[in-house]
Amino acid sequence: TSALVLARETDMVILCVTGTPQIEQLVYGEDGLMGAVREGFVIADCSTAEPDSTVRIAADVEAKGGHFVDTPLTRTPKDAEAGKLGVMTGGPDEVLARIRPVLDCFADTIVHAGGVGSAHQPKLINNFLAVGHAAAAAASSQADGYVAWRGTNVVEQRDAGHFLATITIPVGDYTTAQG
Repeated sequence: TSALVLARETDMVILCVTGTPQIEQLVYGEDGLMGAVREGFVIADCSTAEPDSTVRIAADVEAKGGHFVDTPLTRTPKDAEAGKLGVMTGGPDEVLARIRPVLDCFADTIVHAGGVGSAHQPKLINNFLAVGHAAAAAASSQADGYVAWRGTNVVEQRDAGHFLATITIPVGDYTTAQG
């Protein structure tokens, strides 16, 4: 079954793919979603994507009467299994209100960032921070059992379990190292 065939049978499609090239292929490619866009049709993109592409796709979909909203996800696979993902949303209030019951099926936190493309911006920042924190944690765990930060020993033992337990304490809603 192609994306086009699927889209013709529903009022909403949720995308969750690797990134912008895959999204653009699904929307614009042969048998792509653009062929099914009609008045009221919604494409919700849960992928991590380039905001400029998101805005361009949204304009093209809107020109045909549909809606393209960015709905990137946060948290872990464990949270996904429990239906407790975080969703950042970008798009018109009325469209997001209409699809909210669907998002509620897999998310317990939904934050509206603003217009189309505005949710993909903080998602990219979130990913950069996560990678930076992971790299710092990996580097510090390799520093012969301790790390010197401004002359202070931050970790003074080699017990990886203890180290992991301390860095996975959630700060706000940010749990980079939890799995």
